[in-house]
Amino acid sequence: MRREFKNRNFWVMLGADALVVFFSYYFSYFLRFEGVISPKDLSNILQSVIWIVPVKLGCFFFFNLYSGMWRYTGIREMLDLMRACLTSSAIIIAVLLITVRFEGFPRSIFIIDFLLTLLLVGGLRITIRLYLANDPTTDLFSFGKKEKIKNTQLLIIGAGDAGEKVLREIHGTPSLGYEVVGFLDDNRGKQGKSIHGVPVLGDIDALDSLKVIFDEITIALPSARSHEMRRIINICTKSGKRFRTLPGLGELINGSVSIKALRDVDYQDLLSRPPVDLDIDKIQNLLTDKRILVTGAGGSIGSELCRQIIQFHPKQLILLDAAETNLYEIQMELKHRFGSNSNVVILCDIKDKVCLGRIFDRYSPQVVYHAAAYKHVPMLELNPWQTIQNNLYGSQNVMQQCIQSKAEQFVLVSTDKA
Repeated sequence: MRREFKNRNFWVMLGADALVVFFSYYFSYFLRFEGVISPKDLSNILQSVIWIVPVKLGCFFFFNLYSGMWRYTGIREMLDLMRACLTSSAIIIAVLLITVRFEGFPRSIFIIDFLLTLLLVGGLRITIRLYLANDPTTDLFSFGKKEKIKNTQLLIIGAGDAGEKVLREIHGTPSLGYEVVGFLDDNRGKQGKSIHGVPVLGDIDALDSLKVIFDEITIALPSARSHEMRRIINICTKSGKRFRTLPGLGELINGSVSIKALRDVDYQDLLSRPPVDLDIDKIQNLLTDKRILVTGAGGSIGSELCRQIIQFHPKQLILLDAAETNLYEIQMELKHRFGSNSNVVILCDIKDKVCLGRIFDRYSPQVVYHAAAYKHVPMLELNPWQTIQNNLYGSQNVMQQCIQSKAEQFVLVSTDKA
């Protein structure tokens, strides 16, 4: 037994279609004879409708008009309906031609009937879709009261293709628990208009002054540049609401826009370039079981280098810095987080050639990460000589020691301000 037969909605829809088909056939005569139907024509209607209705319903069933979900009725279902109407009309005409040679049946009746059936049956399905789209949690033929579920009120930034697809998916998937209350877009041509009944409320800067209530923000601008994303994120942050974004275009090339792809805003969204993918295997070959020296190990960049390097299990990690407090803090952090006692902590200034020479002679580092550079520009402008001594001559000292000790790798870690 087919699954449709066990579905209550199937029988309700079948009955509705039967009434529509009967009305369409009768109304075709009404239109053809301008409202005056003779007793003979009425007799023909009653005798033929008994088998015409089952023929049409059978064609509807054959073309799977009862197997789809009505909330997703679209062009494909309308094409199936047209095929079903054409097929049923062809069968009816063939039967009448063979049995009674069309005697008593005006040919124009069946043209009108075809058009009316297509219009009314299609209109019924579109009406159902619109009704369900207006309240996605409704089951069309469920009786009794159903508790209303409160959806998350969502505001979408970006009234383009990506935003429209997110809205369409929300309308088509009630289980997501979202209700879109509006769009924001800087394109003035879109402001004041609507997408699937949802208004474009204004530009993005109007977020703080909106009168609509919303719980969450979705940024649907996958092609936005980094400076645009910074501005939007600042505006969203000031609102105090949770906000998420769709992936960038690069992440969507092999997929489609979907609300399931939403994620929290990441620092990579603010980059003006694609993120760099690290080759973990090469890094592991470079660091594992090697003696690694990090200069400036107590600084913001040097300390993070130490945190990452130690996870690749170097033979020995040598932390060098001229700042005692910073060096002590990173030493304690590594000890408590990773439990490593093989780290060597050295208090040394890279401007001191003698001290550097002793360190290289004793530990013979194979890989050197040089991150001991001053970087705070306003302060350095007031102290140019100290800056040159550290950033220029100090770096030269480290590189000379690497050459003399025949280190395998020297990596200069700089910043845009160094």
